[in-house]
Amino acid sequence: MEFVKMGLSAIIFLLCASANFAQHNIDFYNLERHAYNSPKKIEKSVPSLSRYLVNNAKNDFEKVWVIYFWIKENIKYDLKAIEEKDYSYNYDGTEILRRGKAVCTGFSNLFKEVCTEAGIEVWVVDGYSKQSSHSNKKHAAPDHAWNVVLIDEAWYLLDVTWGKGTSKSDDRHNRYFLVPPEYFIRDHLPSLKMWQLLQCPISMDQFKESNVDLVREELSDSSCYSFQDTIKSFLSLNEAQQRLYRDQRTYINNKTQKNKILYGHAIIDYAGILSDSLQENLAHFSSGEVIEEYDIIVKRLQKAEEIVDFYPWQKELYASSLTNLVLSLYQQEISEEDSSESTWSTMKQHLEKTLLLISQTRVSYYTEQIREQALDYLILIDGQLDNY
Repeated sequence: MEFVKMGLSAIIFLLCASANFAQHNIDFYNLERHAYNSPKKIEKSVPSLSRYLVNNAKNDFEKVWVIYFWIKENIKYDLKAIEEKDYSYNYDGTEILRRGKAVCTGFSNLFKEVCTEAGIEVWVVDGYSKQSSHSNKKHAAPDHAWNVVLIDEAWYLLDVTWGKGTSKSDDRHNRYFLVPPEYFIRDHLPSLKMWQLLQCPISMDQFKESNVDLVREELSDSSCYSFQDTIKSFLSLNEAQQRLYRDQRTYINNKTQKNKILYGHAIIDYAGILSDSLQENLAHFSSGEVIEEYDIIVKRLQKAEEIVDFYPWQKELYASSLTNLVLSLYQQEISEEDSSESTWSTMKQHLEKTLLLISQTRVSYYTEQIREQALDYLILIDGQLDNY
């Protein structure tokens, strides 16, 4: 009876998945028995768990399966965390093991950590989900997380959370292990198109409105590209650049207010990282390079200001960046015989903006230092402007 309820599309999906498993020659029986017999003492840390699980695996496909299987059989879905919207522990594998429960982010992060210990490259993917091809979710922001795994130079998709199921009545189970991209896209739309693993990715509108279960409309050539090249370029970025790229593309691909706010804060965070790096390496930069770097930071913060409201600590970052840019420009201009009025005017505007930002933050030794510097240099700059 359950077989009939599943429908033709689900039947075909399962047949394709079974063929996919057979192709990779995975010894399910022995691997599952090995996972079921895991000693309690090795389940307290990610490294010990990983070493035990992959000990009997003959290849990377078997390693990935036994890790996937152990997590879905041993970690419970944390419905209470969903109700309370408390996901704080879901970013640390050891804490997830200690609690024995997680939400989708935790399942995905734990899978990544255990696989990484086993020498397998895995990424956590965030995006949008739907329970059926006609789901009416608004998809205002990413609501789910899953994984992509690299095996033998090819990327594969899996979802440990949905493989687990959120209740005893959930029949999804093993339908989400190494799923072909054209089937995975029916209910998983990643924030970054490259993680669709499709040469011709679909859009949010198509995901919402179309039945992409089995047959997708042919897309225009302009929608097609090499996702492998895009992934390669993405992986060459540092962690901060990856986050900025992710949040920027998330907003571009789905222009909702929530995604816009996430993008704005990502710009600010990236500016903060650039600022910290510059402060740590000032001795290695010329005065001209320092000005260029601070100018880049300030421009990023100005862009973020157009997108999102700043928190007090972000206003402090903005104020200090403006002040540092002015101090660097002042030293340059004061030594130039042909300094321009426009440069002095720009510096004055920066300092006036600094004082406005500082007035909107809490009083501290740090903010008072910035305020006093801004006031002192305003006097000096006004003196220079009097010469024009």
